[in-house]
Amino acid sequence: MKNNTPDSITLIDTFANKINITDPAPYVTCIVSNENKQISIIGGSSDSLNVIHIPITDHPQPLKDGKWSINSDFFKVFVKNTHTPNTIGFLFDYDDDPKYPMLAATKLAYGEQGRYCQSVEAYQPHIEYYLHLSQKQFLDIMPQHCHEIIHLRYKHKSFTGIYINKEQQTIQVVDGDNIIDYKYPEDLLDFPATVYLTAETVKTLDSMNCSSLNTLSLCVEQDQVLLSSPAGHFSSSNKMPDQINANIAATQDNEVIFIAENGFLIHNELKNLNSKLNEIKNTNTGFFYFFDSYLYILARGSTIKTIAKIKAKASSKFNSDQLYRFTLTHLKELFSTSLSKTNYNKINNPKITMTIYKTADNTRKLHISDSRVKTVNTIPIEKDNIPESIKNVKKTIQLDEKFKEKAKLAKSTQLDLFSGDA
Repeated sequence: MKNNTPDSITLIDTFANKINITDPAPYVTCIVSNENKQISIIGGSSDSLNVIHIPITDHPQPLKDGKWSINSDFFKVFVKNTHTPNTIGFLFDYDDDPKYPMLAATKLAYGEQGRYCQSVEAYQPHIEYYLHLSQKQFLDIMPQHCHEIIHLRYKHKSFTGIYINKEQQTIQVVDGDNIIDYKYPEDLLDFPATVYLTAETVKTLDSMNCSSLNTLSLCVEQDQVLLSSPAGHFSSSNKMPDQINANIAATQDNEVIFIAENGFLIHNELKNLNSKLNEIKNTNTGFFYFFDSYLYILARGSTIKTIAKIKAKASSKFNSDQLYRFTLTHLKELFSTSLSKTNYNKINNPKITMTIYKTADNTRKLHISDSRVKTVNTIPIEKDNIPESIKNVKKTIQLDEKFKEKAKLAKSTQLDLFSGDA
């Protein structure tokens, strides 16, 4: 079977380059549909999947409908060895298994070497991702949008990304350590979303066919951006650099501004949540509870509860009795970046500021900075209005207060005993 669509040839290289061969699920999954006259191929990494559609041309021996997975490392070899600038050939053999074919990655014109891989049962998370694509909300982007974004990319030697704020009609380009503000281009006036596009995303956009004959669309999610065309769907992170987040945090609708009296305690407690107590780590959930003049950092497993109480400085601004939920996975990102490199201890105790704000797409972010590092990091966070969650938090606080009273009483009793011995 051969495909003569240049779009697919160009994008299959993009697809192959995005395959993470060290991923815990080292598969590429194929779905053959003669009704749709295409092979849909799913792969990438577990948290950032991509799909490409290869049209099936007429062939004396039609392919069988089916779905199966092959080794992702092999697929990268396959792509390299089996396509020309205009065609790609798929060679399947069903003799050993009528359901799961053998795939060949060989240049038949030379014939000295062959590479073959037996496919296996389709990797279910890939199938589920493929089926859920139709439920995502994609927004059309026009050729002039693509051309303007790509133009800005090539203007900057150290291009890292571009932040397009549709509501405020602003453009910011990250060029190395610098942020360059641009007057909002006329060609982006009807751009459909506020979004940060990384250099990787713009590179993918550049490899797609940005013409009036090709429909391109965009889906903006909390952690990633998806670009879509008739030839495929490509995802990449939309994590914004610290410089952009600092600017956004200064202008967004802030729900909480918490300035801690004890930055060391915040750092130590957040770090411990991800490094100790497997029962807590396995829940992948932590809570921030703002009450009175305090922040409580809490987590709970089936038998273990943890809590830390941090007093706010007078300049903090927040409404009392607010509960937020965050994932420990996102929290861990803080300790793989600048926060882990900051020297926190009881003597070197900087002022830490935590800002929770709503973004243009109505999601919430937690921005953390300290008195010495301009910006530390930003992670997603959710408001938790579930009565049972608030009830459990208050019970943990009461438990903590009860045991602290017991500890004070025990210490006082010990002192009395020692005084009596004297």
